Amino acid sequence: MQGSAANTLSGSGDFNLNNLTIDNANGASLQTNLNINGALALVSGEVETNGNLITLNATATATSAAVNAYVNGQIRKNNIAAGAEFVFPIGNNGHRGMIGVNPVSVGSFTVGYSFNDDPDGEEIENKAESFRGCFSTHSNNT
Repeated sequence: MQGSAANTLSGSGDFNLNNLTIDNANGASLQTNLNINGALALVSGEVETNGNLITLNATATATSAAVNAYVNGQIRKNNIAAGAEFVFPIGNNGHRGMIGVNPVSVGSFTVGYSFNDDPDGEEIENKAESFRGCFSTHSNNT
């Protein structure tokens, strides 16, 4: 998905793709769940999930080429092999927050990320205070 205006991916039911490249500084918006079997390549722009889920199936990969290229919302990776590191390209509020997992047994993970520049309306001296957290859920059910 390219262009100078934000892109929207919508449809009825889950949307299934082999590969998806996002190269648009204005980003993309999902209006449905998205399943990817091949490569998710984030070149430029935020992908806003709007409460939908991006699922990377067992052989799918994900890359992020720039600090403004990430998924804002939940992303799931199915069947990560034991000892095989996988890095999720996620973030929000203009901050990429790559999260890596390296499971000890085969599993599927869903992650999200939240960052707030100024949670209390006061200047933050220690940027670590502004981190609001990430979450991960793990399932051995493949």
